[in-house]
Amino acid sequence: MKNSKRPSLPVAIVMILLPSAATYADADDSKHARAAEFATCAAYYFNAVNVTPVKEYEAVYGQGELAFNEAIKLVGRKQVDASMAQASNEMMKFMASNWKNFPSVEK
Repeated sequence: MKNSKRPSLPVAIVMILLPSAATYADADDSKHARAAEFATCAAYYFNAVNVTPVKEYEAVYGQGELAFNEAIKLVGRKQVDASMAQASNEMMKFMASNWKNFPSVEK
């Protein structure tokens, strides 16, 4: 039976587990990408409160909190803080640090 074309047991196990490991890696990448999107949304809403009428402040800030909390559920506070800071910095550069230009961030 040494000339059998059937893979050995360890090889067969690796062949079975390898696709599921890739699935976990894909899921992890997807989780991080989704968290980055939530962090960007949170940064947007937290920045938007600076140009929002007082009567809309709570609603806008609340949207930022929702996005922030969803991101934290996915990757944790430390990573969300870093992602949100990066997104906020990009927004500030885009609007040339002038709040009058904030509507251009939406585009």
